[in-house]
Amino acid sequence: MDEFGKVTLNLEKLIQEKGISKTQLSYKAEISHTQINRFCKNDVARIDLNTIARLCHILKCNVADLLIYEPAENPGVQTEKQRVKGNVE
Repeated sequence: MDEFGKVTLNLEKLIQEKGISKTQLSYKAEISHTQINRFCKNDVARIDLNTIARLCHILKCNVADLLIYEPAENPGVQTEKQRVKGNVE
């Protein structure tokens, strides 16, 4: 996990809850099936805001339903950048 935590997609669970197939979601959101699979596996480093909007629109959910923030395990630990600069808040 990154020193600042991480953000994951909750897409697989939402798809099941909403009763829509990946194929249907792919078609309605105009996102490739391959990309939907990658999102479901959280095999993605970046996601476009327009893509998030499409998914939320089709799944009738909020951004907070789609994205999950997991805090860092040791939030009080200084980052390397802070140690080098001597910046500690």
